Amino acid sequence: MYVHRGLNNNAVLASDGTHEFVLVGRGIGFKAKVGEGLRVDEAEKAYHLLDSAAKTHYLDLVNRVDPDVFEAVSQAIDFAGDLLGRLHPSLYAMLTDHLAFAIERLREGIVVHNPLLQEIKSVFPDEFRAAELVLTYLNSSLDVPLPHDEAAFITLHLNAARRGSTVKEPLRDTNAVSDVVAQLQQALDIEIPAGEQYDRVVSHVSELRDRMRRGQLRSSPLAFAIARGLPSEWKVAGTVLNALAAQLGCGVPGAGERAFVSFWLHGWLQDIAAQSSTTAPAQGCTD
Repeated sequence: MYVHRGLNNNAVLASDGTHEFVLVGRGIGFKAKVGEGLRVDEAEKAYHLLDSAAKTHYLDLVNRVDPDVFEAVSQAIDFAGDLLGRLHPSLYAMLTDHLAFAIERLREGIVVHNPLLQEIKSVFPDEFRAAELVLTYLNSSLDVPLPHDEAAFITLHLNAARRGSTVKEPLRDTNAVSDVVAQLQQALDIEIPAGEQYDRVVSHVSELRDRMRRGQLRSSPLAFAIARGLPSEWKVAGTVLNALAAQLGCGVPGAGERAFVSFWLHGWLQDIAAQSSTTAPAQGCTD
């Protein structure tokens, strides 16, 4: 590759004659001369600039972000990629931009909380585990106390990079699930406290929403028996399915899917009742 221009001591803009890249490595930009040849293996990383907008954004980041932050975020993204598989290259720019700003706010004493932390954790469990790894690495490498809420923001970026979308899409999905869970609580006239039970509901609604989006609906020969035997749950299941169908712009699933949701609600409500009971727990299975 040939140098187009130095960006800072640790980065240069280079080209292979067809595509432009940012080459990053300790000291690679020090005294770099325009037109000078560089081997790719002289750089620690090479980032392909996909279009003019990405180029402008990335070059701005390289010029204004602390090189230590830039390198730590890049390394953390590589770790996340080891867990999640291929991530869209735009993640290097988008997540660096977000985290550099988050670190700057933190150093000014501003801590931003994520009100959808529990929902994001339940809707995107794989990405959230990777985000916690990213967060731990950054806090250790940069000696900053980014809060656990930041894992939720990172999760959204990781999911967007997996599907090749913007952060708006996973955020929209999270809000949609949260809205349906709120309708479920209203229909049942209960408030589910944060914790295991809330996570179970969010996870179940998220999985149901994904199956409806894919058109993978279930049937049950016991549907009408369940409708007669569990009328309250059957009614609430209808509320949930109607809400999801309205969000997705699809038809409302039939009696088979409604039966499965009803039966799940029945078991979940029993678990809630058992947890809130003040009586001694029932004797478990023994040999």
